[in-house]
Amino acid sequence: MNELEILSPKEKKMVEAGLTREKSYRKIVDMMEAKTMVLDKFGGEHFSEDNPTQLRAAEMHLKMTGDIKPENFTENKVVNVNISSGAFDKMVEWVKDMRAQMVALKSSGQQTGEIIDVRAE
Repeated sequence: MNELEILSPKEKKMVEAGLTREKSYRKIVDMMEAKTMVLDKFGGEHFSEDNPTQLRAAEMHLKMTGDIKPENFTENKVVNVNISSGAFDKMVEWVKDMRAQMVALKSSGQQTGEIIDVRAE
């Protein structure tokens, strides 16, 4: 199987443009070594650590390794619900009915007007 066959359209465009993870990683390494240069009144160059850039690179690295959670972190939780087989069969019927209604809606363009009321006990 070709590697491009398993990529999303967005990922394919990134690869075609030459944007790779390796290039991003190299840029982060470069950022971690960033320096600023200041000229004095005699034209002498003075270099110092570019702390804001280096800090940003360190933060990006820590997020990539999982040591810091990203701001938009979404945690997936699995909740197991135990129900009887009869209740499960009824829910499967509901899903099949809703699917049939959705298919009919696509072809007819008309809604049924039904309202589903669910109560948790």
